Amino acid sequence: MKKTIMISGSSRGIGKNLAITFAERGYNLILHGRDEKALEDVIKECKTDCEVVLGDIRDLDTIDRLYTISKKRNINILVNNAGIYSNRDFKQESFQDFLEVLDVNLISPVRLIKTIYPIFKRKQEGLIVNINSLAGLKGNPSECSYCASKFGLRGFSSSLREYAIRDGIVVTDVFLGAMNTRMTRRREDQARCIDPKEAAEVIANLCENYKTLKVDEVVLTRRLK
Repeated sequence: MKKTIMISGSSRGIGKNLAITFAERGYNLILHGRDEKALEDVIKECKTDCEVVLGDIRDLDTIDRLYTISKKRNINILVNNAGIYSNRDFKQESFQDFLEVLDVNLISPVRLIKTIYPIFKRKQEGLIVNINSLAGLKGNPSECSYCASKFGLRGFSSSLREYAIRDGIVVTDVFLGAMNTRMTRRREDQARCIDPKEAAEVIANLCENYKTLKVDEVVLTRRLK
């Protein structure tokens, strides 16, 4: 039987590449994003059974629709990928901007996990993959709110991991270095950033049904040469 995976923020970048990679591996897809045209393009490339939820991940209506479809399709894997980036330092960033980054990158993934978790618990199995960043491992003076959100996500995942194991649920965090996506388009060294297709292949491998191991955290960094 095909497995079903939900990927938030799947209209571009690593989310898009994850959708295509899992489609190639025979998964059923539940895709989320805010850009309807971009999602349509992803679906065309996936060439497989897709359910789509269009909306802001911060909206409760979006979360409710994701839950309804996930329950109907008997979801097996949740990939929390939706996020926004901020490279403003403490002085430059307003408090409202700070709260927005935390809302998208930390509060929304937690809300989505709390909503989907009961589906996994009833089955006593499931996999939650949180797409994090190197900013969740080391502070950067120009990424104040971004680091706060990613450190927070790691802390939540670490605690959830110890709790979820009793329900047969695995929680895996993936810490990504700079990716060759729109986020890095202004960098002079963008061509040497991580290829999102390669990263998607590694993440898909982490989602295999291993009999004797589970992956807690994995760090993917770019080769400098």
